[in-house]
Amino acid sequence: MKRLFLLFGIICIFAGCGQQLPRNAAIMVGSETIEKDRLASALEPLHGDSQLVNLRVESTINRLLILQDAQARGFDSRPEFQRNRYAIENKQLRQRWLEWILDEKVELSADTVEEYYSQLGTMVSYTSITLDDSILCDSLRQLVLNGHDMGDLVEQFSIDSYETAFRGFFGPVDLMRSSSEDFRLLQGLEAGDVSLILTFDSNWKFLRVESVFSDSVPPFEDIGESISRHILGNLKDEYRPRLEDSLVTVYDLRITSGVPELVAEHAIDNRGNYEPYSSEQEGMSAYTFTGGERSLLNLVEDIRNMPAFAFRTPADHEWVENYCRTQGLYDIMAIEARKLQMDTLPEILSIVDQQVSDELLDVYYRLVIEPGIEPTSTQLLEMYEDSLPNLIVYEKRTFKTIGAIGEDQLETLHQIVSEAEEPFNRLDDLTPLIDLLAPDETVLTDPMTFNDIPAPWNEILFEAELYETVFCSLSAERVLVFKIEEIIPEHQASFDESRESLLEPVRALNEEIVVSGLVDSLRSVYHIQLDRDFIDGFIYADSLIDIIQSEPVSSDSQEII
Repeated sequence: MKRLFLLFGIICIFAGCGQQLPRNAAIMVGSETIEKDRLASALEPLHGDSQLVNLRVESTINRLLILQDAQARGFDSRPEFQRNRYAIENKQLRQRWLEWILDEKVELSADTVEEYYSQLGTMVSYTSITLDDSILCDSLRQLVLNGHDMGDLVEQFSIDSYETAFRGFFGPVDLMRSSSEDFRLLQGLEAGDVSLILTFDSNWKFLRVESVFSDSVPPFEDIGESISRHILGNLKDEYRPRLEDSLVTVYDLRITSGVPELVAEHAIDNRGNYEPYSSEQEGMSAYTFTGGERSLLNLVEDIRNMPAFAFRTPADHEWVENYCRTQGLYDIMAIEARKLQMDTLPEILSIVDQQVSDELLDVYYRLVIEPGIEPTSTQLLEMYEDSLPNLIVYEKRTFKTIGAIGEDQLETLHQIVSEAEEPFNRLDDLTPLIDLLAPDETVLTDPMTFNDIPAPWNEILFEAELYETVFCSLSAERVLVFKIEEIIPEHQASFDESRESLLEPVRALNEEIVVSGLVDSLRSVYHIQLDRDFIDGFIYADSLIDIIQSEPVSSDSQEII
């Protein structure tokens, strides 16, 4: 869909007829309107370039034509679309309300900033490990006290992605600028000390101090503003749990008994897929609050629609319960925002309208455009014959690979090499590189191209001979071993080898034809009007567009702490 509006044919419609445009409207297609301030933000960067300005206007018209047709087809009335619209609006409203209420409730005095500044200058480096099991945390802390490499433990056990990526190392950082949890643990510690265990958000954490030293501090005038932002951020983080507890009480937020367990029982995987529910189960309340509720079906669909990178464990009823509480709080915050009439703010309306329209266009593309652009075998074959000189399959190599990570494994690898033994016969003593391996393989990779391997190792591995073993030292404590098992020479691609790469350009050509014909037909259905003088202002003269701004009114709702 990203190419959809770039591929629309040019439709030169720059004059309307019939009824007059509303005063603030720049473009009107049927009942869909683009206001001047919104179009101005899109055209201002193109100022003076008549071709780009006109193309952007045409693209906007095409977008409105498609939106009109999508509504005429009833796509915006589908239940899943209505759920997404609700979620989009709620997200914008609760974010705006939360920012506003925190600004209202959290204050910062000048004395606090000056006191913070006076304590700057102590620099610390430390290793951190975060766990979700208190017993494991106690055990690992004891291992560290007994001299075990804490970085190895972080890589193996930490639930924090930043910690695992950097072996838990932080710093040097000014003690006062460390996170609130780390600051509490670091107080009074010297180099080599291991902190006590801190529990927070159902997790457990401890630190080991690597170094402590003093450093000079910039003048107050240079960093006073950044200090204020840092302290305010921490104060808001500390205040937010009290705010959320207050909302739960005021709105009587309640999670329906048995729902977290029911959702966990139906969960299939961590992507949010689930076994079907009965119609009675789908309609039951997942949670309720004063003035609203959310159905179980709505809840599980929200979980499934979470971004792919989001952390979720729907088979864990405790995670589901926490998710219910969080979503309930978000719903309540949106209600508070509506009481303040934030849903009428132009900037909120604009963002919601844009995101809802994008969602509707995605649905339209999937249901109307996509079915008509799938290439035929004849089209693919014609494209293959036209592109044959450029269709090259670059050299690929298959490797055996294994890793030695940490002092113990490096010593083992050194012993293996010195005794002329095969490293791949000692899998239990070394570390398999799971991310590189082909499915169901223990040491063998899929065929890899030069660009699949980062420099400088790609050059080294692609210069090596067949069955040659190459040692890649990534750090003082990490060595990867590769052995070239197969070399597939560069060659001209066959039709079958090219098929996947040909699909996209053929789809693009088909898409242009389908969309152009569609837009041409819609032009005869919907009346199009433009404010030509307004648009020409971005071509021939400077444009100054006043953006409508509005502040939320005070609320007469029940007091929130």
